[in-house]
Amino acid sequence: MDDADRPPHRLAQRHDPTAEGAASSTPRTSKAVTRLQKRGLVERTSCAGDGRAINVRLTREGLHTYLRATPPHIELARDTILGDLSDEELTTLASLLERVADRLDAR
Repeated sequence: MDDADRPPHRLAQRHDPTAEGAASSTPRTSKAVTRLQKRGLVERTSCAGDGRAINVRLTREGLHTYLRATPPHIELARDTILGDLSDEELTTLASLLERVADRLDAR
């Protein structure tokens, strides 16, 4: 199963890909994961294929927190940022953000 097809609570990624996806440094991501782990929201497990890597996955509480936070976050973004944009502007914004994401992925 591809990572994109996994439910969020089953998504396990090594620190480096997580850091790259968040456009953050590995140490900063590691500190964020430590904070989430202390709150009981994620757990770290050994990576079977790479002894140097650590997988991170949401705990049951982490999944519940994620599911509670997502709808209000989406509503806030829609109302605050996207609400006044026309369909044409939204299409332009999506295109520009795809280009930005592509440039970040190329780094």
